[in-house]
Amino acid sequence: MVNFNTIEPATNPTIYRPDGANGPAYVVNYSSLSQWTNTQYLAWPEFFYTSFTAGLNTGRNTFNASPSLIATYGPNETERAKDLRYKHFMPENSGFTAQWKTPGLNSFKQFGLNLIPTGPTIAEVMLNKAEASARLGDFATASSLIKALRTKRFVTGYADLDLGFNATNALTLVLQERRRELPFAFRWYDIRRFAYNETTSDDVVVTHQFYNVTLSAVDRTSPKTYTMPVKSAHYMIQIPNNDVIQSQGQIQQNTY
Repeated sequence: MVNFNTIEPATNPTIYRPDGANGPAYVVNYSSLSQWTNTQYLAWPEFFYTSFTAGLNTGRNTFNASPSLIATYGPNETERAKDLRYKHFMPENSGFTAQWKTPGLNSFKQFGLNLIPTGPTIAEVMLNKAEASARLGDFATASSLIKALRTKRFVTGYADLDLGFNATNALTLVLQERRRELPFAFRWYDIRRFAYNETTSDDVVVTHQFYNVTLSAVDRTSPKTYTMPVKSAHYMIQIPNNDVIQSQGQIQQNTY
């Protein structure tokens, strides 16, 4: 498993210009992984099977962290920077589209072209086992796995590696660590399965701030909060019509 203390800063920091091509330069310090070529990131040593997801348009669109995600790394920038997943991959004020910076956003970038691992990794397997252990009441195993992961992800000498596991908080602590480790590619699927399992303490109500949308336009003068409650029909997807037809009536289309 990779010790993130061994990851070096990028040799050529990313430079953005908030006011366009002729504006002043703004430097964002991602890690050296952001400059890796495909021969390097395809051989990421934590993979069991190599698979990625990426931003659209050859990586120019980004994965921006929500305020609630940023808060999981700590209450302020000093504390958050002790978690090397935050420091290396989503530095403060790094939000951007192409070369234009968006102040206040934290844009996630682990590998070049905004590639995020989706294949099974050592960390994901550890988190899966920790979650299963916590749900089954084996808090010692859950705590041991999370501490082993955090040892590789925090600055050397960080004191709060075991988080104080007990019967009351074990599942919450495991799921918080899962969110910090797998903040984008897995998050939607996690929220969906939390909504439909037998446990209610892990439920997530999804909210997004956007604008009022009609069939013909987006009204940028009318901000609106969109909410998706637990067990919302929006978690469902339509069964391909060809499958319904070829089943000759054995498969029924979702009725949501």
